[in-house]
Amino acid sequence: MFLHSALLYKSVTCDCCLHLQAGISIVTSWIDNEDQYYAFGSSYGKETNTESGTIKSAKVFLVGCIIRFDLLSSLTRNSVPALSRRYQQFLHASSYSSPLQAALQCRSWIFSILLDVYSLREWKGKKEVKGLLSLRELVSKAFPIKKTLERGISMNMEEINNFKQNLESTEQSTNTKPEQPSYNILVVIHIFACSVSIFLEVVLSGPLPKLPEIQHEVHRALESYAYINDPDLLNILRWPLCVAASVAEPDQYDFFRSLLASPNVSWIATFRESLERLEEYWRVSLDMKYTDASVESARSRRFMTWDILVS
Repeated sequence: MFLHSALLYKSVTCDCCLHLQAGISIVTSWIDNEDQYYAFGSSYGKETNTESGTIKSAKVFLVGCIIRFDLLSSLTRNSVPALSRRYQQFLHASSYSSPLQAALQCRSWIFSILLDVYSLREWKGKKEVKGLLSLRELVSKAFPIKKTLERGISMNMEEINNFKQNLESTEQSTNTKPEQPSYNILVVIHIFACSVSIFLEVVLSGPLPKLPEIQHEVHRALESYAYINDPDLLNILRWPLCVAASVAEPDQYDFFRSLLASPNVSWIATFRESLERLEEYWRVSLDMKYTDASVESARSRRFMTWDILVS
């Protein structure tokens, strides 16, 4: 199991989908075990046995790794995770929050909302195939997702601002600069949330960079990267970078090029692959003429149908 998770993190010449499916098959029995006592313990948060608690934390961490890769890579696979319902239940289990956040490298509510967006995309696709898509119903279904997402973004920004204020006070009083792991996770949450919001708007309106709604979302996403203090954070931001870059305008391309080709990136090959797909997509976008026919064609086109996994 550790091997499967490690291989998903690295750029290796293997079928990542195969490793992902192997990981999913292993954790399914843990998540879907009817007797949760044997899966994670009946009172996980109150576990007193150190060895047993460590094992359960490791299980939760590994399940979180698979959830992260399954959800993020579902975008380019144009699919909804088969374990969506089970994932939602797991993500809402507060007793798992600490090891789960470490695995997700983000708070669980972001991934819960992302699951909702995938479900909305699937619902829309089925309705379009049948010729029964109602825009009013689509907007109605998207509204609670958007509302929850914006509330999460707002609350997270409050935490960022409070942290920065407290940090300034601490530096002034002690003349030292404390470590910032808490700040880093807040920044990652904000960046991911902005890109999930872009994805939601794409599901609603289509991958059209010139739409005011898309432009607004991309602009907010661009601003989110200004909060980064630790350049190593880029290593876990491939997915949000690609989502925002896929609906960026030409004058924003260099921004994404600089981040995806940053010397601070550890997994250079995987980031380079993503940039290659983006460059190809940007070339096509530059040649596109905005006519009624081309806009309708773009609306119906699947978003980020790449031949690689992005996570």
